[in-house]
Amino acid sequence: MARFTNAQGVVCGHIHHAEMRQIEGVLYCNDGNWVESLTALVEHADGRLEIIDWVAREAARKAAAPSLLQPAAL
Repeated sequence: MARFTNAQGVVCGHIHHAEMRQIEGVLYCNDGNWVESLTALVEHADGRLEIIDWVAREAARKAAAPSLLQPAAL
């Protein structure tokens, strides 16, 4: 349908896993869902599309931040 209507892409959201990929020259974006996978699709000001994975983002943030529960190295 996207090719038939000359659409540049298709955006879907459902309980499937989030992904962005080209299918026969059409950009397919599935944002997954916020309830089960905590994923979302965002468009940046420069037009880039990105899948946000909240669990992975929080894990990376926690790994990069020093823990307040551990004593600082001297």
